[in-house]
Amino acid sequence: MKKCLVTHRVISFEIIAPYTIKVQFEDDSSQTINFRAVLGGGMYRPLRDTEFFNKVFLSDGIATLAWPNGVDFNPDHLYHWPDYEKLYAERVKEWEGAYLEQHS
Repeated sequence: MKKCLVTHRVISFEIIAPYTIKVQFEDDSSQTINFRAVLGGGMYRPLRDTEFFNKVFLSDGIATLAWPNGVDFNPDHLYHWPDYEKLYAERVKEWEGAYLEQHS
């Protein structure tokens, strides 16, 4: 994944559909993100449970989306989601493969 300094902050969000969140940033821009394709393997796997996914909150530390199990997303990745979605999806395939190997 691209390395970058965190330059954007999530200031609010709204769950608008299963696995889909509208994210508002400090510069008044927003992204509507469907996370379904990137929820697999490792710590992201529990987010497949919609009840758990809906426990999303705004992290105080780096002003981004976070979940009770410690999962979060770099706010710059959320801001530029179209540039990062495919990379996350590819990583999930790797993580899922490793998960299935460990649990078979």
